[in-house]
This record gives sequence, C-alpha cells and structure tokens, in this order.
Amino acid sequence: MTRLSPQYIVDSKGRKKAVVIPIKQFDIVVDRLADLEDALFLDQADDDALEFVDYREVRAELKKEGRL
Repeated sequence: MTRLSPQYIVDSKGRKKAVVIPIKQFDIVVDRLADLEDALFLDQADDDALEFVDYREVRAELKKEGRL
C-alpha cells in the first residue's frame, strides 16, 4: 500500500482546511478508487442479475433471428 505524505493547510486557528499530496500519490489514489468503483459495479451487477444465458445460446438465437 502506498504511504501518503500529506501536508495540511490550516486556518488562523490551526484547524485543518485542506490537504496537499504529491501528484504521483494523488494519481495512485485516483486509480485505486476507480478500480474499487469498477469492482463495486461488478458486484452490484452480479447481485442484480436475474439469470445468465450461455453465450452459445445467445449466439444461436441471434443467428436464428438473422441479427448475426
């Protein structure tokens, strides 16, 4: 796992208001979030699927209908 080395921007009372990380670390975080989002999407699609049809059956049906 990538260790982040954040720097904080604080207000006049010392409260953290923003964070700054090196661009390479930012790119890694964004890529990992995109991968996580894809994995969650696939999990949801799998949960929502009512049934699966074998590829050969779909192909045969498309050929029968003249769409392939």
